[in-house]
Amino acid sequence: MRFGLCFGDFEHAAEKLPLAKTRLGYDYVEVALCKLADMNDAQLKEFGAACEAAGLKTEATNIFFSGSAPLTGPNVDVKSLLDYTDKALYKAASLGVKTSVLGSGAARKVPEGYSKEEGFQQMADITYKLGEAAKPYGITVVIEPLNHNETNIVNSGAEGLALMRQVNHPNVGILLDYYHMCVDHEDVSIVAEAAKSGKLAHAHISAPSRYFPRGKELEECMPFFAALKAAGYDGRMSSECIGDPFDDDWDSKIIREALARA
Repeated sequence: MRFGLCFGDFEHAAEKLPLAKTRLGYDYVEVALCKLADMNDAQLKEFGAACEAAGLKTEATNIFFSGSAPLTGPNVDVKSLLDYTDKALYKAASLGVKTSVLGSGAARKVPEGYSKEEGFQQMADITYKLGEAAKPYGITVVIEPLNHNETNIVNSGAEGLALMRQVNHPNVGILLDYYHMCVDHEDVSIVAEAAKSGKLAHAHISAPSRYFPRGKELEECMPFFAALKAAGYDGRMSSECIGDPFDDDWDSKIIREALARA
């Protein structure tokens, strides 16, 4: 398994990325796609150089869309969404991105008074188009189920699998995030179901509190680790937690050792 760090301090990338590799032991970084899309060529080149110097690649992205770009409801602008996607994925691919997470809870939230069924169909339609856009770059778009506090559609792994199956695109998979599973009390048996689909393409980890897992909270993560191990999952897992990874010492060794004994 490869272990990644969700990273957002682009201003200090040259200084901090080497620490992500040498001190915290991560294999790659995961960054916000919407931030990459906003970078000019010089900024993108500078960030790529900082990654290369640190011996890390940007293998994954999150925050596919900002909250100002609705994916459901009466005001969806498909052309604008796809124009943005082409630009963003081109930049992501130039950094070596292989997995792009479709979370974007605010963007996908179904407006009040709008049909959830229609919103789900809109999500399926746009996700298929995202898969088509990602295909030339060899990028997999992964659907991220988000808990009910963050959005009102696709709130569980089971719903994420239902959406993925409806989309039915070779470049669309699913992500499981233990934090969101904990908030909505989803059983870890969903890991086996996702793995059986052959499309479990990414994972996020944090403690149930959303802090980096240690002590008792690390033990609370063990059923998730055991389920991943039993399912034969050997993809990427990114630490996505509250706080500063360097000040709070998000040591990937802690996760590696926990998985080994799960």
